[in-house]
Amino acid sequence: MSPVKVFGWEILTNVARVLVCLEEVGADYERVSVNFLAGEQNSPEHVERNPFGKVPALQDGELFLFANVISRAIAKYVLRKYRTSEVDLLRESSITEAAMVDMWTEVEAQQYYPALWPVVYECIIFPMIFLGNSAGAVWRQRMQKAAAVLGCAAQDTREQAVERC
Repeated sequence: MSPVKVFGWEILTNVARVLVCLEEVGADYERVSVNFLAGEQNSPEHVERNPFGKVPALQDGELFLFANVISRAIAKYVLRKYRTSEVDLLRESSITEAAMVDMWTEVEAQQYYPALWPVVYECIIFPMIFLGNSAGAVWRQRMQKAAAVLGCAAQDTREQAVERC
């Protein structure tokens, strides 16, 4: 059987999420680059895999899964498919443990990701696309918001986090 194929650019967080899950479960997979900067996600070939023209997309035999930006459904598919008694990262063998995983997945999706994604964009993606730094005041403000969400209560911790970015 051919390995699972993941279509996307591994530097993007949503693609990386799927790749990390595949690595965690020890699955055999093939990564197929879709260059976001070159607009390859909008090519007719990729739009057949993902009608929204986004990455990632996943092919597992005849099954195609795609994401409209966020890849958590693909990640959960991978974790369910390769679940064993030794590797049960979604904790589905226990309803209470599965509920805790679901709760913290929602916290990550609704709290952490919205706060951290702008920081990733401003500090990593924007400079790659435009070959320069974004407005310092913008990313400093976003970094402070991210630090607050992550529970960095002390002002000096926030300032140190902003300086490191």
